[in-house]
Formats: sequence, C-alpha cells, structure tokens
Amino acid sequence: LLEQLLALLPADARLRLDANGGWDRATAGAWADRLRAEPRLAWLEQPLPPSDWAGLEALAARVPVALDESLRHSPPPPLQRWGGWQVRRPLLEGDPRPLLAALATGTPRLMLSTAFETGIGRRLVEHLAALQAAGPTPTAPGLAPGWRPPGPLFALDPWRVWGAAA
Repeated sequence: LLEQLLALLPADARLRLDANGGWDRATAGAWADRLRAEPRLAWLEQPLPPSDWAGLEALAARVPVALDESLRHSPPPPLQRWGGWQVRRPLLEGDPRPLLAALATGTPRLMLSTAFETGIGRRLVEHLAALQAAGPTPTAPGLAPGWRPPGPLFALDPWRVWGAAA
C-alpha cells in the first residue's frame, strides 16, 4: 500500500504517517529503513508509545519524528532535548498563553492540530495556526478542513457560536 501511495504522491507533497503510538521498535525501525531516503517524508508522528522516550530519540536520529501523545504523557518528556516536531492541540493543553508565547517568539517545529473544538476553540486554533505559518518552520496544520459536527456550537459564524454557548 505504501508503494502505491508513493507512486501517486506528487513530487512536492509532504507525507506524514501517524501510528498513534502503536508501533514497537522493530516495526518503527522497518518504516524508518524504508522511508529514510524518501524526500517527501515530513515525519513519522508518534510512532512509538509515549513511555518509550529512548526509542523515540533513537528513531528521531534516523528519520523525522513528531511527538503527539507524548506531549500529554506523565511524566512529561524532556522537551528541552527534543529537536523534532511537536503536534500541538491547544484544546488539550488548557491555558493557550504558553503556546501563544512560543509561537510569538518563533519556536520552530510546532504543528497545530484540532481536537474537535467548538466554534470558539476552532477560532483560537486557526489563529494559532496562522501564527505558526508565519514562523520559522511553516507547515500545514491538521485542521480537518470541511469537517465539523452539526449544530450551532460548531458554526463558522461566531455570533451563532456565542449565542449557543450562552
């Protein structure tokens, strides 16, 4: 299946593969071996369980790796040592000010993604994604364009959202 996808993928496309922490080291290593020379690989997203910090670091020395579920793992990972991408989901982080400050100061390799926000949260995520796009490492956000649950809390019109939230 990967070979078919790569055959169809345009030369200027970027490939992100998300294992949601479901691979073991042997599986992740096999994917890294296959994709190491693939110029369209953006990253392997959370290839190993969040608890396998040593495995994630070793894999990141071979191919680009993005942390996702690891960012919400307890204990938190030592991000000061992490040079790879981070998939940030503002809804799951709580206070948006630290992320806003990181984007404002040009922290590289932060990718914004959705977590099924209401229309209010969606506006924040889109604002942060615009800041990220203007930063040192712009990348497409994971916003699930065109998809949202039905109902006024998820409307694009902010007045409908605020009215429904009242």
